[in-house]
Amino acid sequence: MQYKEELIYFSPSDLITFSESPFASHMERSLLEDKRKSALLDPEDAMLKNLQNKGYEHESAFLSTLILEGKNVLEIKNESSSFMLEKTTEAMANGLDVIAQAYLQKDNFGGIADFLIKVTGKSKFGDYQYEVWDTKLSKKMKPYFAIQLCSYAEMLENIQGIKPEKLAIVLGDKKIIHLKTQDYYAYYNLIKLAFLAYHKKWKISDLPDPADSKSHGRWSQYAKKILEDRRHLSLIANITQSQIKRLENAGIRTIDDAANLSPQAIPKLSEDISERIKIQAELQKSSEDKPKPDYRILPHDELRSLGLSLLPPHSDFDVFFDIEGFPHVEGGLEYLWGATYFDNNGERQFKDFWGHNGKEEKEAFSKFVDWVYTRWRKDPSMHIYHYGSYEVTALRRLMGSNGIKEYEVDMLLRNEVFVDLYNIIRHGVIIGEPSYSIKNVEHLYRDRRDTEISSGGESIVIYEEWRTNPDGTTWQTSQVLNAIRDYNIDDCNSTQELTEWLRSVQLSHNINYFRIANDDSEITENEEETEVTLLRDNLINMASCELDETKQAVLKNLAWLLEFHKRENKPTWWRLFDRLGLTEIDLHEDMECLVGLIRTDREPFLHKPRARNQTFEYSFDKNQPFKGQSKSFYVLNDD
Repeated sequence: MQYKEELIYFSPSDLITFSESPFASHMERSLLEDKRKSALLDPEDAMLKNLQNKGYEHESAFLSTLILEGKNVLEIKNESSSFMLEKTTEAMANGLDVIAQAYLQKDNFGGIADFLIKVTGKSKFGDYQYEVWDTKLSKKMKPYFAIQLCSYAEMLENIQGIKPEKLAIVLGDKKIIHLKTQDYYAYYNLIKLAFLAYHKKWKISDLPDPADSKSHGRWSQYAKKILEDRRHLSLIANITQSQIKRLENAGIRTIDDAANLSPQAIPKLSEDISERIKIQAELQKSSEDKPKPDYRILPHDELRSLGLSLLPPHSDFDVFFDIEGFPHVEGGLEYLWGATYFDNNGERQFKDFWGHNGKEEKEAFSKFVDWVYTRWRKDPSMHIYHYGSYEVTALRRLMGSNGIKEYEVDMLLRNEVFVDLYNIIRHGVIIGEPSYSIKNVEHLYRDRRDTEISSGGESIVIYEEWRTNPDGTTWQTSQVLNAIRDYNIDDCNSTQELTEWLRSVQLSHNINYFRIANDDSEITENEEETEVTLLRDNLINMASCELDETKQAVLKNLAWLLEFHKRENKPTWWRLFDRLGLTEIDLHEDMECLVGLIRTDREPFLHKPRARNQTFEYSFDKNQPFKGQSKSFYVLNDD
């Protein structure tokens, strides 16, 4: 937003900011009115700057594609808005195929569209009109893309006399998504009307509550300070927005209020959830200004595998695992697979696997799986410890996308070799920290880090810089890769130290390791050979001997199509077994689950004529979030 001749002008980006964060929109207006507000801005975000540069590269690459296609292209220089508007209108009148960096305007809205693309149709210029195309780094459609494009479409209509029927997004993977303008225009108008109404009565003193915004734009540190000064409920670890609303409706507005709340007094909030929030708030309050936070061990059921009951005994073959990933390439890249382990002398060692492109990533994945699988075969009591779901998700994804190591990864997953320490912490210990990231949790068992890289976000930025200007090809020859490696070693070592700390807590509280035996996962020497696997391997061998790249690709596709449905069905089972390890409190917030089902007095009945199974009726709390309809649900007895 900016002033022009005492009239405030808005851009489509201002509209997006408002839709996501009224707080950030208010602060942008405050900065426009009072330049001293710049002191409240966040420091420059290297990660954001990096993304912006990637966005410019993506836009430039698409422009080059259009030029190579032989399009008549004009790229307008970024000068004054009046000059750019004049050049845009002139180019449209001349019927150019593509206008890049086109300036559009209507009333007090103006902005630069990435591309105007000429299409057949009618407009005031003749037998053609223009559509707005925008480039985005994202690899999937997001709602705000449509809002932004509809704003440009309205301004474009002001120039060519007709609203474009379609709009287009060029995603980061070069896929082009076409949208019907009319499908989104009403929604856009609602947001625009709310935006204009807000800024019409805007006052610098009417600051929106930052807790009501999904994000805070470039004012996140200021928003955090406001929330900390208010001791807002949103600072309680693991609390959800719906829980905050219900607490506020009951008059509970601060961490201090939550620490003193009576769990039975909160409408539409279960006592278990209320009690968990109360304990979390108490511990965060008591941990303030302490070098190590307070913590409390949750009750453990001797007959259920949950919390510290999930922590296996020590094995000399244990591995402590962490991946460094790079999201700014198509499909993502898991470029460093790090693992801490102990050698035969009991000395802590580190092993790393690197992959700076898709082929190398596949090789690193394969070598890592072979290494840990061999260790597991030597000692089936060993486990691979990690923190959070990222590592296992990456393994599952690469196993599916590459079609390799399926048997080995399946065996490791089925035998619960991977141990997520976050789940153990989340369901076994309440810690007086505002977040359960490993950087917060490690305050319990180690001193502050002193590595050159301090966060995963920083490692992404540094790795991007290395990809652009490498100072060496390996960690031994590159200071950048060596710094990233040191950071990964620290993460792996921290995971190992957390495991040992949790074992000491497990021992001191007499909590036994509990696991339901899995009789279906007997270790065998090799993958079971069937006609399908033999045919698959035969096709792959034929492909490796084929010189013609087209025939080679066809043979590989045929090989992997043989087990396509089996492979595609695996994520369904993964989601099921992942949920079996969660508590009712966690599942209460899962939009695809219902919890607290209670059998009603209704007798079993046949839900449909000639149905083979009896149907039982259950009641449940209708206030829990759920995707489905709450009119009638039935649990079937398959016996």
